Amino acid sequence: MKSQKYFCLVNIPEQNDFINSYHFFNSLIKTKEYQIVFDIIMNPESFMACSYATKLNLPAVAAIAYECDKAIKDLGSKNQLKQFIGAVVCSLMEANEYEKTGVKKSIPHKAFSRGEFYKKI
Repeated sequence: MKSQKYFCLVNIPEQNDFINSYHFFNSLIKTKEYQIVFDIIMNPESFMACSYATKLNLPAVAAIAYECDKAIKDLGSKNQLKQFIGAVVCSLMEANEYEKTGVKKSIPHKAFSRGEFYKKI
């Protein structure tokens, strides 16, 4: 058996980077609940999963839907939170040379319906 190492440099936007693009989430990102969701998404493992989902012709959110759903079970405004999750994923994808296609696709998870499809620049 042959082993190989795989390395990928991932750009992880910080809260200030995110707020500069999505200022309307400024007050929410300061809450504990939204900070937890932000931290779930903004890491190299989540980016790799989102990137792989894109290669499988799925919306990037599909890759982190399960983890986010576990975290948000007890939170209130689900629609606003789902918009926040989409915005955080968009920030992560765009920071790593992906762009929106304008195409929405189904997400194979009961907590989410549709999500943005990205392509590598």
